[in-house]
Amino acid sequence: MTTRTRTRGLITLAAALLATAAVAETGAEPIAIDDLFKQPADFGHQLSPDGKYLAYKRVGAGRVYIAITDLDTMNDDMTVDFGNNNPSSIAWLNNDTMLLSINGELYSLDRRSANVELLLEYLDVKDGRLSSIGELKRSANSWRLLNTMPDDNKTIVVHGANGRGFSSVYAFDMLSKERKALADGKKIKAERWIADRLGRPQLAQRNKKDQMLFFVRAPSGKWVEHGKLHKNPKLQLSYDARSYLARNVIPMQYGYDGQSLYVMERAQTDKFRLVRYDPVADDILEVVYEDPTYDLGSQSRLPRLHFDDSTQTLVGISYLRDRNVTHWFEEDWAVLQRRIDKALPETRNLIEQASADRSRVIVRTFSDDDWGATYIYTPEAATIEMHTSLSPQLDEVDLPERRTVRYEASDGVSIEAYLTLPEGDGPKPLIVMPHGGPFVRSSGELDLDAAFFATRGYAVLDPNFRGSTGFGKGHLTAGFDEFGGRMIDDIADGTRWAIRSGYADPDRVYILGWSYGGYAALMSGARYPELYRAIVAGAAPSDLARQVTAYKRADEHFNFEYWKAILGDPKKEREALRQISPLYRLDDIRAPMLVFHGNADRIVPLEQAEFLEEAFRDEGRDDRVVVLQGEGHGFSSLENKAYFLEKSLEHFGGAIEQGDAP
Repeated sequence: MTTRTRTRGLITLAAALLATAAVAETGAEPIAIDDLFKQPADFGHQLSPDGKYLAYKRVGAGRVYIAITDLDTMNDDMTVDFGNNNPSSIAWLNNDTMLLSINGELYSLDRRSANVELLLEYLDVKDGRLSSIGELKRSANSWRLLNTMPDDNKTIVVHGANGRGFSSVYAFDMLSKERKALADGKKIKAERWIADRLGRPQLAQRNKKDQMLFFVRAPSGKWVEHGKLHKNPKLQLSYDARSYLARNVIPMQYGYDGQSLYVMERAQTDKFRLVRYDPVADDILEVVYEDPTYDLGSQSRLPRLHFDDSTQTLVGISYLRDRNVTHWFEEDWAVLQRRIDKALPETRNLIEQASADRSRVIVRTFSDDDWGATYIYTPEAATIEMHTSLSPQLDEVDLPERRTVRYEASDGVSIEAYLTLPEGDGPKPLIVMPHGGPFVRSSGELDLDAAFFATRGYAVLDPNFRGSTGFGKGHLTAGFDEFGGRMIDDIADGTRWAIRSGYADPDRVYILGWSYGGYAALMSGARYPELYRAIVAGAAPSDLARQVTAYKRADEHFNFEYWKAILGDPKKEREALRQISPLYRLDDIRAPMLVFHGNADRIVPLEQAEFLEEAFRDEGRDDRVVVLQGEGHGFSSLENKAYFLEKSLEHFGGAIEQGDAP
């Protein structure tokens, strides 16, 4: 029979989990879900320009606070309660004043008096009255800080997005509270702006149905679309839905000279590299840095650029290889990094921020065991002191080892994957966990889902199958037109590798995924029924033709054209899409299926799970569909996340005990 759950409470772990054979193998009580997935209470640390104060957000009991620590005493100087208003960003204007963005409004916070002042409000209405919808649209502005001025403590640069669909950039005087337009987005209908490090608007972005257009300020002073300023530019900034994934340029940030736009570029190479480009002159000024093995970033994950305002120089880049790394271009910063690494040898250490004179440095640590910590390093005294443990509940917990591995696919292509192993020797029950997207990637950094299953006795394999980002354009584009083909083959090849290598018990192999990962779990069961004994799929598209059509129904032009280019035309290629849609391959799936879906999912509509539910019922299958109330395409509730994990583990444990899979 088919079950459909609409509401639920948190299940006790012991009843659901300890009955499984996998947990019995560890011989120890696993860490509770509440502890493993507990979010940091203190985060968003920002150092004052003089390095004497540290501001950060603190969350507790449903309330948000801004706290400021006096770093000379390491005591909190003040704490301000913002209730349920969560600042989306915090930044120091000077040593005494902070700037906060809250719900589209901009506020200042005085460190000395704890006074909070509204600077720019969402609705700027004369006499406090609105006479029409048109006036509402003209009066509404969602404000955010675009930049502070390095040598001007009373002027900030702000970005205002109004109700008419475009945004403009203003200089705002903190004393007079007056604003002056620096760039008007009305004529070109700009939605987003990029300013240089001195606060001058240099690049505008506009979304036009299925196109993303970029505008630069021409020598005439007018804003001109980059693709029209140059007939065949060396680097094409603009793109459309069909070229989004394969594009060769991704704009990031401007430097200080008003000319240098730092972009990720791969027009002449397989991997995204960092290039300094002048879009007005159409001149590639410099190849700044490249990694021979990994992209420096992707459409969904940009690298972080480090600037030194005192020298007006780009000094470093942080990006993802298998784990996060930083490369410094300036030796004095590299020396600083080596000293920090020597003081903290057991963690990966990121220099988050330094005071203007580098008298103090914020360091964020990463490890495979916890969320890391925030430290304060004082170079002159050669001292480093922890300010915040981001996951104190994990400080005494040894989470399972997570290894970077490579295996060879059946056609000889090398695939990078991450293997999380439980305690003990010998083959383990294996959960194959393909990532979502699919055009994103997994990494070797701490993965809490993998840690959850590994602490219950399961090995977990996260493969970066073809179509994953991070490994070059060739690896990415090899996944195009292979949604249910080569990408699924790569996952199966990784599963066989884990079995051959002695990590996995071939009689206890399972597959679990979310979004594309959920689709991959279902299609893997259809194409390789001999490999997987049980399947868990969350937020999974089951009928690809109707999934693509749903974007058109919702008037989402970009998404419709994007997925039509990736998967095919839902009208002209319906039969081909049926062949790679799990809904029409259920007869090939022999492993028991457990399907989850959020009732508020706007990316993969709930109907995709309802198609499966109807088919399960019509065919008399015992497979189940569970609807998670209040959830979208991910998890907002720890209670629902816990339910998903517990029921998934119960599903896999049940398969072990019943022995009813092939």
